[in-house]
Amino acid sequence: MTRLSAVATSYSVSLLNRSKLTPVTSAELTEYCYYLLHVLNDLASLATKGKYFEMSRDWTGTDEEIQFVHNSYAWELLVRIWDYAENGISAHNFMPAAITDDFEHFFKLTSACEGVLYHDGSFSHESTEIMITPIKLALKYFARLKLDTEWDLDHEVGPCLSLYPSVHETHLTSVEYALLAGLSHIGAVRNETCKKENPLLTEKNGNNIIITIEESRKKLKNKRKFVPTPGVNYGYA
Repeated sequence: MTRLSAVATSYSVSLLNRSKLTPVTSAELTEYCYYLLHVLNDLASLATKGKYFEMSRDWTGTDEEIQFVHNSYAWELLVRIWDYAENGISAHNFMPAAITDDFEHFFKLTSACEGVLYHDGSFSHESTEIMITPIKLALKYFARLKLDTEWDLDHEVGPCLSLYPSVHETHLTSVEYALLAGLSHIGAVRNETCKKENPLLTEKNGNNIIITIEESRKKLKNKRKFVPTPGVNYGYA
């Protein structure tokens, strides 16, 4: 991972910590993919022709724009990541090699956008939620994968996990827990740890807190906005 990619990913994580952690909608995914495709095209023109570009494109949601997005491989890839992260629908049936391939492609495409965002600060006039779409999806995907399989991600999908250093190998981070629980902000996790009755049990990991998969499963079953993965037995009725 290049230094710019590392910095850009850290930039996205910092935005995530200050933003709403609401689920990524299909409309937001489509809008993000539209910007992604244009950034990649503009970067290619810059590289081959020295053509300067500014992030000034506006998404209007026309049929032509939607068709442009839906005809791309990037859209196909993003939908696979989104379907599992948000809805628990897996295209790969927990096959580590296929997951690794998808995330290596996902990172290569989205980190180019993140580099532009880090430099320019925004796509155009969209909300921060659109800008942080890829990091929300990546963290929620890995969180669900740990919850569903109890894998040690470093062992199973180590090559792609190394691209996202904020992801813990076996436990859920506070952000990952919040994303799965459907909490709106990271502070809500801290509130759960302070409850007098049945508080969320956590462990310290440096300056951060982490939650075991067993504890996460116990607590998430009571979350109205948690979307279980179909066919996965979480150990509760």
